[in-house]
Amino acid sequence: MLEKVSNISVNTYDFRPEYCDEDNKCKNKIGLIAEDFHRVFGRGSEKEIRGQEVQMALWLAVQELIKENQQLKRNDEETQQDLICKEQQILK
Repeated sequence: MLEKVSNISVNTYDFRPEYCDEDNKCKNKIGLIAEDFHRVFGRGSEKEIRGQEVQMALWLAVQELIKENQQLKRNDEETQQDLICKEQQILK
């Protein structure tokens, strides 16, 4: 999931004038390009993305990061224990 998320760039863009609203809040937007999200995840379409699908993709990526972090902590604890055992053996 992390690789999929990393394959979608975040872009800054302006809406085309014909899609602008009256208060002109269509400049300097930041977001994903629908075609990219659809290509990578097979969700939505090349024209639109549902916000909930983006949220769930990110949620899954966060869960994957948590698992990786927990594994790294376990590996670090095991390495620390191994070093302590080796030091104790050397001191004997």
